[in-house]
Amino acid sequence: MRVLVNQKYFIGFMYLQFIAGNVDSGVAFSVAKSETFRSHDGGPMMYNRVILNIGGGFDASTGKFVAPVSGLCHFDFHFLTMSGNHGWQVLDHNDEYVISAYTGYGNVDSGVAFSVAKSETFRSHDGGPMMYDKVILNIGSGFDASTGKFVAPVSGLYHFDFHFLTMSGNHGWQVLDHNDEYVISAYTDYGWTTGSNSVNLRLERDDRVSISYKVVQNHQAGFFGSVSDMYASFSGFLIN
Repeated sequence: MRVLVNQKYFIGFMYLQFIAGNVDSGVAFSVAKSETFRSHDGGPMMYNRVILNIGGGFDASTGKFVAPVSGLCHFDFHFLTMSGNHGWQVLDHNDEYVISAYTGYGNVDSGVAFSVAKSETFRSHDGGPMMYDKVILNIGSGFDASTGKFVAPVSGLYHFDFHFLTMSGNHGWQVLDHNDEYVISAYTDYGWTTGSNSVNLRLERDDRVSISYKVVQNHQAGFFGSVSDMYASFSGFLIN
C-alpha cells in the first residue's frame, strides 16, 4: 500500500505536515516542509523534514508512505496558504484518489483574524469553556482571553477552526458554539489522538463564537500542551 499527498495547480504554502500511524504495529511517521514554495504546476508533495519514521515506511525521496505491514492506519495532512495563493492537496492510496483539502484565496485586508493556543496540559471530570492563555494573533481585537470567546467586531463571513491532542487514558470532546448555540463538534476516543473541525459562519457584529469541552459520564477529559508543544488551538478570520 502506498499513500501520497499531491498538490494541484497554483499554490503557495508556508506550513506543511503529513502524519500517520498504526500504533499497534509500531509504525508511525510525521514529516514537514521547512520552506515556503509556490508553483503553477501540480505534483507530489515533498517534505524535507522527517520528524518521526518508526518502521521506515516514509520514503523522503518520493514523498510516499509505503506500508511495512498490513493493518489499519490513520493519516492526516495540513498546510497553510498565503495571501494571493490558494491551496489544493489530495491524498492518494496506490495512486487512486481518496480525499482532498482546499483553501481559497485569503483576504488579509479584512483586518480581523485571531489565533490562540493553550500552553499547558489539563484534565477535568467536568465540562466548561476552553480557555487559551497564549494569544498568537488578534488582529481587530475580536478575541477576549478573559472569556475564551471571539466577538465579531464587524459583520461578515468568517472561517473558524479548532484543534486538540488527547492523552492516554483520557478522551477529548470539544464543541464550537455561535451565540451559545451548538454548531459543530470534534471527538477523540481514549489515547494519544488529535481532534479538529472547521466551519464557515455568517456573523453579525457582536456575535460570539466560542469553544467548550464536554466530558463523558464518569470519565475524564484530557488535553495535552506545554509552552514548547501547544496542540489545543482556536483560530478564525474574516473572509469577506
